[in-house]
Amino acid sequence: MSHSRLIHDRLSVFIICSMLLLVIPSSIGAEEEKDYCNRCHNTGKVECDEHGGDWEHPPYKSSVIIEAECGCCGLGWLPCPEEDCPKRPAALEEFKRKTDMLKAWLQARRAKVDAKILTDKYPKLKKTKPLHAETDHCINIPAPSRTG
Repeated sequence: MSHSRLIHDRLSVFIICSMLLLVIPSSIGAEEEKDYCNRCHNTGKVECDEHGGDWEHPPYKSSVIIEAECGCCGLGWLPCPEEDCPKRPAALEEFKRKTDMLKAWLQARRAKVDAKILTDKYPKLKKTKPLHAETDHCINIPAPSRTG
């Protein structure tokens, strides 16, 4: 085998190996990129614009915040809206579990308290919607708010 042929073969092998080294890391990076969500930084949660902060335990329960249009129910976060976020399913499950508890609390309060207040005995209160709130240290006696 001639010297030029040997150099040509070695050069070909070098070029092929160099190209493989360029291709392999980019495919690994692409796979890592799919497993990372830039929107929530892989937490599965995005901060609520109205009630920001990730409360492990909300500092209070309130009918106003539970029924707020933002939908966070006072948790301070919402599940990541990105469908391909790897942490979204776990965040959705946690969000549903926590908001279901808050909504059940409000429903129980309304069934227990509102049923006693909004009776024929107090006709002026029929057009009100009592507000409910509770903290770890205090449960309120609902104050009616005028609606309509």
